[in-house]
Amino acid sequence: MSDPEHTLPDRVRRAFRAHDSFTPAGEATWTFETTAFDATVTAEPTPEDDPRIRYDVVVRVPTLSAVTAEHVADLVADGRPATFQRRVGSRGVVTPSL
Repeated sequence: MSDPEHTLPDRVRRAFRAHDSFTPAGEATWTFETTAFDATVTAEPTPEDDPRIRYDVVVRVPTLSAVTAEHVADLVADGRPATFQRRVGSRGVVTPSL
């Protein structure tokens, strides 16, 4: 990140430091560690004249049986991946991958 035209604003680092759930995992990457989901957020630097920040968020979602204390019915477990993909994919900016 030595390119002065594409530096990450300090406000981004401060925001992640202020949230207890995020742990630094690189110069512009943080992991979210307080749920059963594995999540990583990477902030993409932009030119100084562009106030927007692009965030790449990757979330790995466990199976229902991995995060529930009770048995998950086969009908629910078998249909969950397709249901999840339809719901997440319908947001338009999310690319589900099973």
